[in-house]
Amino acid sequence: MGLPAGVPAMGALAASSAGALLLGRLVVGGSPHALGSSRGRLALHAAVGLVGAVFWAWAVWSHVDLGAVSFGTVLLASLHGCRAALGTNRGGLRRVRCHKRLMPLSCGLVAANYLLGIALVRSPWTLCLYFAVAAAWWSMAGLAAYHLSAGLVEDLEGHRQSEEGQVLGAGAEGGS
Repeated sequence: MGLPAGVPAMGALAASSAGALLLGRLVVGGSPHALGSSRGRLALHAAVGLVGAVFWAWAVWSHVDLGAVSFGTVLLASLHGCRAALGTNRGGLRRVRCHKRLMPLSCGLVAANYLLGIALVRSPWTLCLYFAVAAAWWSMAGLAAYHLSAGLVEDLEGHRQSEEGQVLGAGAEGGS
């Protein structure tokens, strides 16, 4: 007799989340203050992408459904987020502003997919529990991504304003 529906997926969520946390610790070097840094932001996007990849592969392997599509959007958004976190010099502000909407939207799509599962599937209770836990996980991932991306937008805007102020100041000094 196999495990009740939802239990293997709950285990996969726990295991992939633990792997993602380990990956994040390796990327940021274990610093508790590094989450707001570029490396910390990169770690978040890589971690969410790792969990998304596990469930995307599962959805494609078992049967293609809405999960394959919604997890696919998470993979694309995670790649975009890694690129945005790394490439803040060229077109960075525009890319980060886009990502500030893209990652929460893709995580929200996954969460909505799980909520749809709760509405459509009433039993077994273990599957409904998994759907609820996963919906909460993906909602928190989307909120974290939004928060970190918003912080990066503020950092980049402040840096840009600082550079513009220096250029204006240098122009005023040269013209006197």
